[in-house]
Amino acid sequence: MELIVEQIIHKKYVGRKFLLDLAKHERLQENTQIIYFYSAIMEEINYPIKPGKTLYIGEACRKKSPTGERFKHIGPNLTTANDYTSNYTLTTFYELCKPINLQIYEVPKNNSRKELEEAFIRLHMKMFGAVPIAQGATGQNTTPKTINSLLQSYNGLEEYL
Repeated sequence: MELIVEQIIHKKYVGRKFLLDLAKHERLQENTQIIYFYSAIMEEINYPIKPGKTLYIGEACRKKSPTGERFKHIGPNLTTANDYTSNYTLTTFYELCKPINLQIYEVPKNNSRKELEEAFIRLHMKMFGAVPIAQGATGQNTTPKTINSLLQSYNGLEEYL
């Protein structure tokens, strides 16, 4: 794999516009297979086995549009983003001005990016005892709008967590 993008994302400096502009990146056009990682910078996540920094592991390859269009993980705010690409946990890090490192690697054509993503997630589970904290969930999507509506539906359950 070859590193083609590495950038710190921070609300006050390099924000969502950078992610949206990846659709124009010369190395992230149609049929480019990628694996990418979002990682915390200033803190470690207290995973069961040992602390780590990985927040999310993903893969992408768009056949009819630029692969760089995939980078819409950070919603415009914590209440309205509701498309399948917005991620509540990554959006929360961003909105709280916690810097996030994004690394994008090109995957050679003879490799399966989906199998590679699965291998990285399983390796994370083995090394740290859990999937990355922003990886997703079973059931409904974890978009900001979905999470906020769930929170309203489950009012009063917070005392059990």
